[in-house]
Amino acid sequence: MKSRLTLIIFSLLLPLAAGDAAAGVSIGTRYGTIVLEHVEAGRVYNLTDMRDLPFLVMNRGSKKGNVRVSVLPPRNPREGYEPIADPNWLTVRPSEFELGGGESMPASLILNVPDNEEYIGRHYHALIRVENVTGGFFGAAVINNFFFSVGSPGPEEVQRAEAERILSELNYDINPETLFIDIPAGRKVNLLEELERSLLIINRGRQDVDLVVKSVPNDPGFPVREGYSFTPSTEYIWAEPESISVKSYQVRDVPLYAEIPEEHSGKRMMFVIAVYPEGMEFARLYSRVNVTVR
Repeated sequence: MKSRLTLIIFSLLLPLAAGDAAAGVSIGTRYGTIVLEHVEAGRVYNLTDMRDLPFLVMNRGSKKGNVRVSVLPPRNPREGYEPIADPNWLTVRPSEFELGGGESMPASLILNVPDNEEYIGRHYHALIRVENVTGGFFGAAVINNFFFSVGSPGPEEVQRAEAERILSELNYDINPETLFIDIPAGRKVNLLEELERSLLIINRGRQDVDLVVKSVPNDPGFPVREGYSFTPSTEYIWAEPESISVKSYQVRDVPLYAEIPEEHSGKRMMFVIAVYPEGMEFARLYSRVNVTVR
């Protein structure tokens, strides 16, 4: 089984407010988030050897400091993951060292999950804590996230594949991808009746579908058009009812309503509308609604 390593790297370089004992010491790391999928239980992984990217710890300050790197289970792991079962699975070498002002130390991250079937198919989240311990004083710490999945892709990839399968089987779509409307501020507006504008759900499949329609945060990261801003509240637009049924080979209007407070008169804002099968929020389709408020 091959391991597929995905690294998302961005510079943290966060200064540590460590007090007088550590004044002039500012610790940062090069890594931000590390994701490792298809980990084989019983195999040793050295990330530096795999990608020639050491875990680089830097002192951006002007004075010498002592650094400690430790691995901890998170109190609140990311959704789909559980805290690392044993922090000793992930080791950092060296884990304690001295850094002069402007110096850096390349460290190795080594992962070794025990050869036990009970870990296969599970997803773990660990924290790599880097802190200045100069003079015995424990300052603020830089935290890096480390995610790994044993014998499988990560939960995000599993959900993505399942979403694609569901959407392919159900075979429905939402149209248009972007809708432009002008509405008055300060009152409830029925988009379909008053503006003759709305979204359409097109069910090309052989089975009826029960769908949820909701205004949601811009988690997909859609770009906002120039002159617009993302809505300060997703509750300004909604479907009524929120759950609708679309029969096979049917096209149905989405019953959208809007009510935007008068304080937003003259503004232009974007909304993201998500459509997904009931109980399957991960299998979303999206449309954007760009609103000019009169």
